[in-house]
Amino acid sequence: MYMVYDRTSCRTGRALRKSLGLPGGLPPHFERHPEVDFLIRWGSSQGRDAAVTLNKATSVALAANKYAALEAMQREGVRTVPFSRNPATLEGTVFGRSQWHAGGTDIVVADADNAYGHHHYTQFIPSEYEMRLHICDEELVRAQVKKGVAEGDIPIRNHARGYHFTPFVGRRPNKERVDTAAAAVKSLGLDFGAVDLLVGVDGRSHVLEVNTSAGCCRPTGLLWAGALLSAARERGVDLRLDERHLGVLSPNE
Repeated sequence: MYMVYDRTSCRTGRALRKSLGLPGGLPPHFERHPEVDFLIRWGSSQGRDAAVTLNKATSVALAANKYAALEAMQREGVRTVPFSRNPATLEGTVFGRSQWHAGGTDIVVADADNAYGHHHYTQFIPSEYEMRLHICDEELVRAQVKKGVAEGDIPIRNHARGYHFTPFVGRRPNKERVDTAAAAVKSLGLDFGAVDLLVGVDGRSHVLEVNTSAGCCRPTGLLWAGALLSAARERGVDLRLDERHLGVLSPNE
């Protein structure tokens, strides 16, 4: 058994694999362990899949390719933000995006000064708020809302601008949101993922992307450990949970 994780999410990945009692590590270490019967991929598509794999390599790679992932979701009928290679085909305010990005650090308003030269573009959707829905085996693990100080009429909700995720408490997200997030994960061939979506002013959900290695605080990490434990047992792999190893994660959201 093994859990492989990428460098950008190694803190969370390491804590999760220890809490589940799994050996694991970064891709260079994993490549020295070719004979694996059960494998969990936390954001890494490196190396060969095992006989039983949670998040196959091809699906993790697809999710990481943001434009290809949007295309795949659209083909399967998942409502995403409008996107295109050509900004002229989109309406209103348009964001320039890079093919590979994390944390929303690549977002640029594509105005007259930099309208072209980006890998692809997404259309600004007026929204009430942004959510992250953690999904495993089509079930909701946790819901979070991105909070911060809106900057002007076109909020770019990333960490660099002071936004962070907080728990969605008091009630469960409505069924349309959960179903949209679960469909987004499934459309990419993933077993689990953290889905970022906008809740438009019309109340409809628009998927931004699916993350396969979300950085977690301690409460979210505990829920993820439980979800991965259940997913493993559903596939005949009996793991045990020791939540003490999650103590290295931040206690705050």
